[in-house]
Amino acid sequence: PTDFGGYAPSNFDFAFDGPLPIRDALATSRNIPAVKALEFAGVERFTSMAERIGITFPLGDPIEREAGLTAALGAVEVTLVDMVEAYSVLANNGVRREHYEITAIRDADGNPIFQADTDPGGLQVVSAEYAYLVTSILSDSNARAAEFGTGYPMNLSQGRIAAVKTGTSNDNRDVWTIGYTPQFVVGVWMGNTDNRPVNGNLTGYVGASPIWYQVMETAHVNYPLVDFTPPTGLVQGEVCNDSGAQPSAKCAELGLTHWDIFAANAPA
Repeated sequence: PTDFGGYAPSNFDFAFDGPLPIRDALATSRNIPAVKALEFAGVERFTSMAERIGITFPLGDPIEREAGLTAALGAVEVTLVDMVEAYSVLANNGVRREHYEITAIRDADGNPIFQADTDPGGLQVVSAEYAYLVTSILSDSNARAAEFGTGYPMNLSQGRIAAVKTGTSNDNRDVWTIGYTPQFVVGVWMGNTDNRPVNGNLTGYVGASPIWYQVMETAHVNYPLVDFTPPTGLVQGEVCNDSGAQPSAKCAELGLTHWDIFAANAPA
């Protein structure tokens, strides 16, 4: 339990797990580590990053809304299309590409009226190493198993790798699942358009994930099984399970360590 100057968030299950590697905290959707991350980064940097990856905050950004640390848990409204575009930045190893709905318009004689810019280029808005690290976490079925189990609906069939994240807002007003493979990004929102809570205990996992699974399965018919491509600039390192830091002699002696990947330019 942590009190952030009068704001004391809870995890979704109201339980506390003690020290967790960030891999496990993000993969299992723990709330308090997310708030701690925002406290460390600051709301200004958080807002700047969100806008850089395509989030527009139609009702006002976290600074304008004075949302503070509650922004980490969805206190500021965003749109589904913006969230899908933001996740596509992760899927593209940090490169943002503007989405478009219409490829081309032609008149009755076939003359072009409009042609979308379908250039596959884009802008590197997030370090490729750090984007890939998030993808590595969100696609780690072992890391999320403690909260979500294994198999359907978070794991696609045939062992197809996918990075996926669920979300549920207060009073179950919004339930989300957004995830991606190297080929597609799919986002699902469920809720009432008048902001009423949904009936029952519907969550992102229970309500949105099965839809996400069916869309992804259909979209990938006839597409090969491929892995995410790691960028250069990553290293492996052995760390202590609890601290996430380089293991002490005692931690190593007791075998309380694991290996993970890190950005090579991160502090030791």
